[in-house]
Amino acid sequence: MRFRIDALVLALALPFSVPAQPQPKVIHLWTNGAPGFEARKDEPETARDWWVRNIHNPSVTVFQPACDQVSIDLLQKLRAAGVPVEAHFFARGKHAFNMGYRSEFLAVRNWPQRMADWLHDSGFLEKK
Repeated sequence: MRFRIDALVLALALPFSVPAQPQPKVIHLWTNGAPGFEARKDEPETARDWWVRNIHNPSVTVFQPACDQVSIDLLQKLRAAGVPVEAHFFARGKHAFNMGYRSEFLAVRNWPQRMADWLHDSGFLEKK
């Protein structure tokens, strides 16, 4: 019974708890720097509204979603511990204030029914 209550608390709290943005990943276009980069590696990059200078080792900065990997890790740990848990990840829509009836997406609008289905399947609700 303890695991079921913990799972219920997690299911109710998870949609409202979003961790901070993880550190962005910087991917350099060349593993060892751009060709000819070595002589200019100490020159700082400079940018203004209309120009950018001294980009001798160009890179792409990737900002990953804040909660997806954390949620997946938590899901895997709960399953490994034998806790009955279910997760739904939506491809579209935003978090919290855009969920439920406010969303333009049918899958997001119907998430409360998915929660009710899980509560029923887990024995927390009786079907009427």
